[in-house]
Amino acid sequence: MGTQRSSKSGLPGYSIDESLTPISQNTVLIATVSLRRTKEKLLIGLPSKSIQTCHVELLHEERELYDRMEEEAKQVVRKYINDGNATLLYLAL
Repeated sequence: MGTQRSSKSGLPGYSIDESLTPISQNTVLIATVSLRRTKEKLLIGLPSKSIQTCHVELLHEERELYDRMEEEAKQVVRKYINDGNATLLYLAL
């Protein structure tokens, strides 16, 4: 994963191979600091997943603002897709 050197990764004592693409660098960094467990190996019991849909009534001004923000967000995503940077947007989330 990381090698012992000066830090460009932000982790003391580790750096990431700069010849890797930014996406690969991010994958290496996340793999270095993440600990994944299956549900069977969890140390604590978690409640089962629950999904609830709550419908709300927006005031006219709130609906206009919501619609404008939604359209702006869609335009940003379309731009990333058209520029071929959709994966970078996904990583930023």
